[in-house]
Amino acid sequence: MKKLQVIASVHEGAVWQMKHKQLEAAIADAYSLILPAPKLTMVWQRLPAGQAYLAGEPSTTSTVVVPVPNDISPAQREQFMNAVCQEWMRITDCSVDEIIVNAMSEDYLSRYTALSKSRLSKKKVKARYLGMLLAALVKKPFRGYLSFNINLRS
Repeated sequence: MKKLQVIASVHEGAVWQMKHKQLEAAIADAYSLILPAPKLTMVWQRLPAGQAYLAGEPSTTSTVVVPVPNDISPAQREQFMNAVCQEWMRITDCSVDEIIVNAMSEDYLSRYTALSKSRLSKKKVKARYLGMLLAALVKKPFRGYLSFNINLRS
């Protein structure tokens, strides 16, 4: 069974918080189009109010990064992305302009993640990630999902 981590960047207080279980199930169902029963870990990256803007207005757009196999065909990728997008819109009642689905190839996602981590002080990176992970795990029983605030402390 393949293990995959899906990351959704979402706005605090938005409808996803009430429907996160439906969204997680819909994404798992969409994966059935391209993979046999992967084990998904869903991470909700919360954007505090006032930190995301689009065309000078507060943004309501969510971004979902869903890793896909390196050898996926363009047609399969498109079908999978469309399934995730359609279900997200159905569940949250958002418009097509309020959801971005990024189906990144696994190798590319690994490189992207490594580059993202490299922007942090090497001395502090382990402590920061450990702190984020512990906070997410401690709060999961109360929230019902893994989540962290996008803001990293200096």
